[in-house]
Amino acid sequence: MPAPSQVEDVITSYGTVRVYTWESDAGRDSPPVVLLPGRASGAPMWAVNIPLLIQSRRVIAFDALGDAGMSVQSAPLTSADDQAAWVDEVLADVAPDGSTSSATPSGVRPPRSTPGSTPSGCAP
Repeated sequence: MPAPSQVEDVITSYGTVRVYTWESDAGRDSPPVVLLPGRASGAPMWAVNIPLLIQSRRVIAFDALGDAGMSVQSAPLTSADDQAAWVDEVLADVAPDGSTSSATPSGVRPPRSTPGSTPSGCAP
């Protein structure tokens, strides 16, 4: 995985989420592309995609709570609403103006696909 431009920990109601940001001069001021983690994979699953994406966009990826990676869960995630809530809190912190797109690995149901539990920072 390319070295990120920035690494930060975002505190949410459910734990601390490790967030990685990559940017180049061309994409520095762009709305970010947000890469959502898959199951048992964390941000490194996107290593092959990041070099191409950062040519024109700022890219944000993070490790999921309660799964592989450097995020630390501190409260139970008992529903899709809980999953959407921590993602929403992360997006509000790292992309307060929203993102132009988000990506998730195939086979993983993103929180936004559950009616009534759409993270507000995700664009359709």
